[in-house]
Amino acid sequence: LIPAGEYAREKKDGQTLVISGSYEQVQQQGVSFFDIFRAIPEGLISGGEIVFYIFLVGGAFGIVHKTGAFENGVNKAMQTLGSYKVLMIPLTMTIFSILGFSIGLAEETIIFVPIGIIIARTLDYDALTGAAMVILGAASGFIGGMLNPFTVGVAQTVAELPMFSGWGLRTIIYIFILIAAITSVMLYARTVKRDMSKSLVYELEQVESHENSVIEAARFTKRQAIGLGLIVMVIVLNVYGIFTYGWSFNEMSANFILAGLLAGFIGGLGLNGTFDAMIDGMKDILFGAMIVGFAKGIIVILENGQVID
Repeated sequence: LIPAGEYAREKKDGQTLVISGSYEQVQQQGVSFFDIFRAIPEGLISGGEIVFYIFLVGGAFGIVHKTGAFENGVNKAMQTLGSYKVLMIPLTMTIFSILGFSIGLAEETIIFVPIGIIIARTLDYDALTGAAMVILGAASGFIGGMLNPFTVGVAQTVAELPMFSGWGLRTIIYIFILIAAITSVMLYARTVKRDMSKSLVYELEQVESHENSVIEAARFTKRQAIGLGLIVMVIVLNVYGIFTYGWSFNEMSANFILAGLLAGFIGGLGLNGTFDAMIDGMKDILFGAMIVGFAKGIIVILENGQVID
């Protein structure tokens, strides 16, 4: 149905570029019904470097998550910040934004929302304030995505752009969005503290005001701190390697999996526990990895049919 045609292309500085004005129609190259399904494994193979990178990073984070380092570390930080009432909102949102632009923390923030709500209520704010400082903080970083391997990293690889290029502009965007988010939440929190009836969840606060919730979280151990430190070190090391040595997904995958294994052993998971946690982490990221493969399959169909241009 779609007329076949293509542009001439040239390689320039390692990037495949279309030559303007060179488009011409070619003989129709229809893709058969069976070829559509054959394109899926072909897409998974062509996107193998990205697919397995996602799997391995997911496995590494699964190991660290299994040790309790992420949850207990963030909970500990939020409890500590709760002692500094004025700084609690901006500092908490900044922490989550860093997780958003570095490891792609997004919908996973849901597990931290109850902690945020409890802390907010102890400071005479409402539940919405607690939820907002967690979710909007992570979202601000995720939008910037300066070092997010799952969004910017994947997209720039597909587009044949230097990994994490444009980070300066993304950082500026991130800072503006984070400042806007922090300001909005703090203004709302101040309004609620002065007059709880102005809360957007006032009825909820009336119902739950008599409940004295407490934060129940396991102790943040030195082993868990080391595990988190390893992940931070790997992120910094990968960024340095990308800009200095031109590292690709292969080098980054190796660094993440090494850090994950070390975190598992140090965290006391043992050999079997570490690899079980790795598999669980891969399961959690399976959907994202398969989406990359299926999307590559669509590209295979469009290219074979010569209609992508």
